[in-house]
Amino acid sequence: MDGNYGQGQLVLTHDAEKLVLETLDLSGKHGGHLSAQGSLQLTGTQGFAAKFDVMRFNPARFGAFPQARLNARGQVAGVLMPGFTLKAGFELPPGELEGRPVVGKGRVNYTAGRLYDTEVDVNLAGNKVWVRGDYAKSRVQANWVIHAPALERLARLERAIWG
Repeated sequence: MDGNYGQGQLVLTHDAEKLVLETLDLSGKHGGHLSAQGSLQLTGTQGFAAKFDVMRFNPARFGAFPQARLNARGQVAGVLMPGFTLKAGFELPPGELEGRPVVGKGRVNYTAGRLYDTEVDVNLAGNKVWVRGDYAKSRVQANWVIHAPALERLARLERAIWG
């Protein structure tokens, strides 16, 4: 793919048992970049795995969204059958949203209706959230800290998403 917005490459393979995203590599005209790889088993437990890397993403290029330079990378793995399970980790290398810092990291583990060994630590434009714990229907064991003195900085983002 090549055009006014940038260029990219997509390599996807498929056989009777597996769908593989060998390469997804997109580069925007103004410096943004997305790369990803992954796979999905089409039989058995339908296991999946993927990793991604996003650099210098600016949502304002897609409409009435705030100016940003967002970075993210991570991985996810799990199974779809017989019950959904997920292990995911992410990192938000230093970026910015309307000139304010965006940075963080986290991990999420889910199985049988339960989040476990979960930790998220992010700073979104001066609003900090740290959560660590286990969450199930019958029990919540968590520690959390939310310090959000600048929620108004996120108002434009919220309006752009929800209207």
